[in-house]
Amino acid sequence: MNRTTVALLAALEAAIVVAIGLAICLVPLTILWATQFHLAADWFTFWRAGADIWLVGHGVNLTVVLDAQLGASLGLPTATVPFQITIAALGFAFLTAGLGVRTGMRAGETPYRATGAVAAVLTFAALAALVTLTASSAPVRPSLWQGIVLPPFVYALGVAGGLGFAALRSRSRGGSAAEGATRTGEARRRLPRRARQPQRPGQPEPRPPRRPEHRPAKPRRQPQPPLLCDAGSTSSR
Repeated sequence: MNRTTVALLAALEAAIVVAIGLAICLVPLTILWATQFHLAADWFTFWRAGADIWLVGHGVNLTVVLDAQLGASLGLPTATVPFQITIAALGFAFLTAGLGVRTGMRAGETPYRATGAVAAVLTFAALAALVTLTASSAPVRPSLWQGIVLPPFVYALGVAGGLGFAALRSRSRGGSAAEGATRTGEARRRLPRRARQPQRPGQPEPRPPRRPEHRPAKPRRQPQPPLLCDAGSTSSR
């Protein structure tokens, strides 16, 4: 593969990682929008809610400002004071880092590992910034700089770990290949000189020497003793 193909595949994988994380949040909310509200409510409200959950899962702080009318109806006059949500649902961060390790390992198996890693991280950062900008609303506003920095940082850690694992794997493969070549060389040294010579193209393969056949030895015939004639026959002659 050339450099452009590696960069495009890495960017596509980064987009898939973002889509997986957002789908975990958006699929239940979309089902709620379709079943409970019968597709009548604004779907972008659920999109903002899902994006806020995804951002919180990567350590982004959310600033929440309740409506004054809602605070008065709840009997909480101080509810209109802005407060922050800083509890991070780190399961999304672990998922992003794990998928980043997979991306780094795939990029490490190509000759353009740095290109693939940089393309993946930049694509993830661009999509995270887009999600952060579209997730802001009047009652809930995510931190802009945290939304642009923290999710790509988590993904970059995973990609770096994947590159390290790929380097260790290639090093172990190189060591086993060198050991196999050493054993092959020792085996070739033990062969006779005629067997070590490379075969030329078109040259017939050398035939192995024939082993002498061991035929069973024929039994020797023992000389028969001369026949003794009877005394009567000798006298008659």
